[in-house]
Amino acid sequence: MKLMADVRKADRRLTQRAAGRIPPGIGRLLSAVEETAESSKMWCGAAAVMAAFGGRRGHRSAVLGLAALAVAQLASNGVGKRLADRPRPPARGVSQRG
Repeated sequence: MKLMADVRKADRRLTQRAAGRIPPGIGRLLSAVEETAESSKMWCGAAAVMAAFGGRRGHRSAVLGLAALAVAQLASNGVGKRLADRPRPPARGVSQRG
């Protein structure tokens, strides 16, 4: 148990250090991109555009891309999060400076 507590403490310290190195403007841009990609909205939108305007090849690519997305979501959210068993830091909880 102590080992896991030490790992969590080190993880938190490294996360804060990394966040402190991101310039504020870049941090806001990354947050905007992350919100757009949340729940795969951006990727589903890209697949819709490919299916609508890409002809047969675009339609096939969209279907394969969405299938790959579903497998990746299952692996990361279904398996990976269970193995890591670590809550995400709150959006405003990681200090960007210091």
